Amino acid sequence: MVDDRHGERALRGSVVGPDSKPVPFARLELVLDGGLPDGGMFGPLTLADREGRFSFEHLPSGEYRVSVTAEGFAPHYSRVEVSERDVDVELKLGSGVDLRIYAEDPRGASVPGVKIKVAATIDRSATWLTTNAEGWAVASDQRPGTYRLVVSRPGVGGRAGPEDPSQWDEGVRVTLEDDAEFTVVVPSRDGKIRGRAQRTDGDPVAEALVVARSSEAYLDFVGESRTPVVAEVRSDAEGNFVLDGLEADVFTVSVRDAFGQMVSQEGVEPGATVKLELPDPGELRGTVEIEGEDPPEQFTITFTPKDGTRYSESFLWSDGQWSIVGVPPGPVKVEAHSAWGTAQARTTVEAGRETDPLTLELAPRGSIRGRLVGADGQPVSGVNVVVLSDHGPATGVTGTSNAQGAFELANAPSGSVVVKVIALVGHQPKRIPTTVPSGQSVDLGVVTLEARTSGTED
Repeated sequence: MVDDRHGERALRGSVVGPDSKPVPFARLELVLDGGLPDGGMFGPLTLADREGRFSFEHLPSGEYRVSVTAEGFAPHYSRVEVSERDVDVELKLGSGVDLRIYAEDPRGASVPGVKIKVAATIDRSATWLTTNAEGWAVASDQRPGTYRLVVSRPGVGGRAGPEDPSQWDEGVRVTLEDDAEFTVVVPSRDGKIRGRAQRTDGDPVAEALVVARSSEAYLDFVGESRTPVVAEVRSDAEGNFVLDGLEADVFTVSVRDAFGQMVSQEGVEPGATVKLELPDPGELRGTVEIEGEDPPEQFTITFTPKDGTRYSESFLWSDGQWSIVGVPPGPVKVEAHSAWGTAQARTTVEAGRETDPLTLELAPRGSIRGRLVGADGQPVSGVNVVVLSDHGPATGVTGTSNAQGAFELANAPSGSVVVKVIALVGHQPKRIPTTVPSGQSVDLGVVTLEARTSGTED
């Protein structure tokens, strides 16, 4: 039966091998030329059944590119026109061939960890490989045809964008008819950079992240220039590290500690030994207060140093006292968050020292009001309403709608909150995000509750 809803059709068929026998559980994907109605480019996926049969239903009219993959067979690509009638096709897979690639340096030594792109010249589809510890990589079940073997620059892999000329370097052109082996020669990657991460007083920095970045940049998929990380290690208990597997190049070596502090040294070549000194972290401390009230039982302190990274630590039953160690020296923004409200301040952290205590007074509370009605516009009375902040329910901030459906919630915390309407028989629950300005009132206006349907949960 033809499904003519909105001009939609079906594509059905079977997947067979070179001997015309069914290929079970093949993976099929559709791509519509010009894009799908929702703006997407990639269409549905499906698996063939045990008999190799498949079906794509409710397809918009147009020309589709069908890709089929199955273990032991070469990938298959074909074009199918879906227009006025349902389409039934047979997709025949060819036998795949295996390509084994060996990477060696100019001295004939194997090179592990080399990323190689195997790109088909017919459609630019590509397979990315990485050589193993013995220098070998295998691309299995490839279509017979012509390919380009392109060795990626260290640290780039498949991450360079289409603007990067190296993505379509000619590389080594090979023609595959049967299983084959090829050798690619790459620069030696036996360079090492040794070093130590330490504080300014000479104490070691253990477990620091150490990276080496290449001097050669590439363009990513949004066209931004990036310098690839070609080696990455952690410093040991004594702060020592070794970056190995490096080509002949000039690198920037960077060390970042657990607190986000980072120092770098440029112009480092393999064979060098470097010493990178990180400043001693400081300490933030202070109190969180509520005017005319006891300190909050639970709150979170968030600090943001100059690099923009946010760090948070929660405190419970501390009588409003808080302290955070390991803060990078420099200017920081400090924020307090609790179910009562928010507060913020700015200060400067000095290396190896405590800051003067900060007093963070939570902003005055406000209120929230509104009126509940049903889908028929009639007031809904007796409904419980509560306020939730980012840090849990706001203690004591609850209310119930009156005969006119009106409610008012006093002492609502300032900042971003959610008003939760508790479900009753006949109505669905509702969550209403809003923002309460410091010490002010928010009017939600008329809030319509939808009728409860079977199976609706709170």
